[in-house]
Amino acid sequence: MLKLLVYAPCEKVIVSNDGLASLIAVMETINVTVPADVPPEVFAPMNWQILSLWHRSQDVEQPVEIEERTDVLRPDGSMASSSTTRKTITNDHLMYRTIVNMPVFPIGQSGYVWVKCFTRQLNPETEWIVAAEFPLLVKHNPIPPAAEQPEQPAAEQPAAAAESTEAPN
Repeated sequence: MLKLLVYAPCEKVIVSNDGLASLIAVMETINVTVPADVPPEVFAPMNWQILSLWHRSQDVEQPVEIEERTDVLRPDGSMASSSTTRKTITNDHLMYRTIVNMPVFPIGQSGYVWVKCFTRQLNPETEWIVAAEFPLLVKHNPIPPAAEQPEQPAAEQPAAAAESTEAPN
């Protein structure tokens, strides 16, 4: 009934006044500078979004409830985060769009982070099926040990900045 046309993690999705979506910086590789002993479950504060754009390929006799789940899996296969949304499919629309907002990104492991889209129907309830998968390569650039780093005068050392993030919806 629904055909997935676009599934893309990106820096930002902008929806114009006329309802058209623009993707800013589709993500492929995340380069991070981390210490050698970075914990595998670590997240970096990073706002990013995932767009899924669907086309209704046939008429429906009555409204159909669809659930869409986005899972973000670390390179070792463990779950980093998950988000679920619902939509009602009717004959009033041909196109359906979901934008998932993510405030953090899992950087603790180098390798491929998989962003996966699953769907199921709720009336009657069906099994989850994989609709799309998108690999994002996390590359670790190690911080050299302190003995290898050139010393800087105290006045030139950068000040630490505090950052905060919101919890995922």
